[in-house]
Amino acid sequence: MLPDILICDDSEMARKQMARALPTALRHQVSFCRNGSEALAHIRNNVPDLLFLNLNMPDLDGYEVLAHLRSEQIELLTIVVSGDIQPGYFRAPADTESGFYCQFRTAHDHRRGG
Repeated sequence: MLPDILICDDSEMARKQMARALPTALRHQVSFCRNGSEALAHIRNNVPDLLFLNLNMPDLDGYEVLAHLRSEQIELLTIVVSGDIQPGYFRAPADTESGFYCQFRTAHDHRRGG
């Protein structure tokens, strides 16, 4: 059985690019949401196997989606996606109540071996 995948990003171009980056066999199992509110509604109705989640979106951002998932005890493999191209590492704000904390390395630094 192929996994159900949800891609949540406010940019239509980014949603399409992420879907095209998936192996061909998985592309027909993809659903799309434009913001965090749509994503939560979709997830509450049918929890996918994998979520690609943008952090910076209008309405309800990715940080808030993650906090809701945790508070509602919805276990969902999530890959956080961001178009932020700041050099080096950046840290998302730690949220001690939800337990959410993440650290990222940009693709730019990875290519430089940094």
